[in-house]
Amino acid sequence: MGPVDSTLADLLIVAENPYGRRDAEKALSKSQDGIATILQSGERVQAIAQMDSFSSELLLVTNLRLLRVKKGKESGAPVPLREVAETSIRPIDRRDRRGLHYLVVVETHTSKQYAEHDQRRFHPDHFFMVEFNGPRDAQALCGIVDMLMERTSRPMAASPLAPEPTVDDPMTHLEKLAELRDKGILTDEEFSAKKAEILRRV
Repeated sequence: MGPVDSTLADLLIVAENPYGRRDAEKALSKSQDGIATILQSGERVQAIAQMDSFSSELLLVTNLRLLRVKKGKESGAPVPLREVAETSIRPIDRRDRRGLHYLVVVETHTSKQYAEHDQRRFHPDHFFMVEFNGPRDAQALCGIVDMLMERTSRPMAASPLAPEPTVDDPMTHLEKLAELRDKGILTDEEFSAKKAEILRRV
């Protein structure tokens, strides 16, 4: 177990739990070598959260999906961001853990469908819960996931399969001439002569 990669450590969400940073960095050091092998081409880690202060399991939020990682290996099925339905924050009173804590719940479309039929059927691969000591860290995680969800849901700009017609495009010329003929500005003979001239240049 080597030193913690500072680039990854900077992505840990533990601002309100300075005492827990050591545990979070310890969990990260066990996984950091495996993280590079888990990520897909073009995938970048945006945030890392310890699932709870007593766990070595981490939640990785990337620009493409959510991943559970434990000791360098995936500990559950990844969830693409497009399948995330919503995030929420739920205060919980942990009397055994120094009072009020905050649970971030990330639900997928699948987990919401399960809940509609049977609230006990939350499949662990489609339902994330991350516990934080303070509300600001919980809000930070929700904000990052929500921002990435919004980016993912935006329709991608369609790349044209063919260049837009320009004034030099023969088809554009012919269509314009046809409009002029239909409006009576050009005679049939004039239209035919111009059409023949354009087709000769093609």
